[in-house]
Amino acid sequence: MSREYDIVVVGAGLSGVCVGYYLKQYCSDKSFAILEGRDNIGGTWDIFRYPGIRSDSDMYTFGFSFRPWTNVRSVGTGPEILQYIKDTAEEFGIDKHIQCSTRVLKESFSSKEGRWSLSTSKGEMSCRFLIHCTGYYKYDEGYMPDFAGKERFQGRIVHPNVWDTSMDYSGKRVAVVGSGATAITLVPALTEKASHVVMVQRSPTYMIPGATDDAIVKWLSWLPTSVWFPLVKWKRICQSSFLYWMAKNYPDRIRTYLLDEAKTHLQGSADLKHFKPKYGPWEQRLCLAPDGDFFAVIREKKASVITGEIKEFDEQGIVMEDGERVDADVVVSATGFNLHENFPMNDIQTDIDGVAYDSPGGILHRGTMVADIPNFAFTLGYINASWSLRVELQCKFICRVLHEMDARRMAICVPQLPDDVQEGDEPLPLSSGYVARAAHRLPKQGNRDPWQAHQNVFADGRILTGGSLDDGLVFTLLGRPFHGCSTARAWRTNAPVPLGSWILTWKFARAAPMREHLQPV
Repeated sequence: MSREYDIVVVGAGLSGVCVGYYLKQYCSDKSFAILEGRDNIGGTWDIFRYPGIRSDSDMYTFGFSFRPWTNVRSVGTGPEILQYIKDTAEEFGIDKHIQCSTRVLKESFSSKEGRWSLSTSKGEMSCRFLIHCTGYYKYDEGYMPDFAGKERFQGRIVHPNVWDTSMDYSGKRVAVVGSGATAITLVPALTEKASHVVMVQRSPTYMIPGATDDAIVKWLSWLPTSVWFPLVKWKRICQSSFLYWMAKNYPDRIRTYLLDEAKTHLQGSADLKHFKPKYGPWEQRLCLAPDGDFFAVIREKKASVITGEIKEFDEQGIVMEDGERVDADVVVSATGFNLHENFPMNDIQTDIDGVAYDSPGGILHRGTMVADIPNFAFTLGYINASWSLRVELQCKFICRVLHEMDARRMAICVPQLPDDVQEGDEPLPLSSGYVARAAHRLPKQGNRDPWQAHQNVFADGRILTGGSLDDGLVFTLLGRPFHGCSTARAWRTNAPVPLGSWILTWKFARAAPMREHLQPV
């Protein structure tokens, strides 16, 4: 027998727990379930177990606004973040809605019924509104380049995504291939046991050595959290927003600043060429080195950096194109990950009235919905700031949509692309390898609001918590099919709209009662 809910959330990581909180607080009349394919909640923070795993942004903005991070140390370790997510789920009763070991296999929406039918590993279920909180990359595999001769290597090759926690690398020579956030995290952590660590990079990356202890928290921690936390959070938001804006508008100044920081922390212990990227700041992710830990292990000769192309592997290690050797006992391939090829449905087979969803044809609405996909939303955090900053804004928007559907007594809400909207920027504005490899499979954005998402919390706040929902969204009754951008036809009701829908704000005032076909299950 099919289980029925008003809302189903797919994914019980940071985003799924956040959505669960907002549904409980602002849509308490709705029944909902959070489905997690794995045996535990926590998403990324339960999956990745490599040494040194931590947040790559400050926890005052990465943590939830409704449950502030109060530790004076602004960078959280992987286990700390996982426990934070679990404690949040338990404190607010979100854990009671989570169904682990329940993998969604297929999703089908019927315009006639106004419901999603879901086939899962635990049986059938259905819902009126579907929310994906599944991220954008494949957790169960990392990107592994086809290195020539790697089968000849007599040591061990591992990938951080599937780290073997039983592996003993004490006293061994370790080579870390890559220069992204994972590599910058791994190198200092591995030096605690390894005899020496070499980071082998094809090209350098920009690093910023941020302090982990926040002075404002130290000075004001004696005050109530409700007083000091907003100050710290908005200080961090303004700092990161200003840095990104400067990087995009005055890249030479930020490049000079970052290189000067690297030079100061290295103190002549390494050639600066290994820290001079060929690309501009924020064309790829800016990597955090908390308290300059990466530079510290370089100064202390516990680690070193080699820049160049890998020619091949041999029995003893890595041979570079210029003939230089990197002998190693263990090679860590921190070479990134693979994006899902059908975002935001990812590996779930999805169709609308029998028409399969294909991501390259998708157009994003407010970075949270997809054109012609009814009663569906997804979460996607920032690339240049803390993930959860945008996720909380998206949660508020989703609650606005749900209340508006109730207020208008409509069964279906679908984004419909106007004729005047043209293709805009990529949804992930990075030149990183993992984005470039999957760029042809990503959905597109429009060239104007609300058909584009911004890498800016202030701009996104404006379009997600404000603005008319009639701009791009169509609310319909049952039985109206949607077969894609070119053929979609929807009936926009001329019925009077209850006053409550016009005065709806980000505080989510209670909407008007639903008709029988929209009553909670």
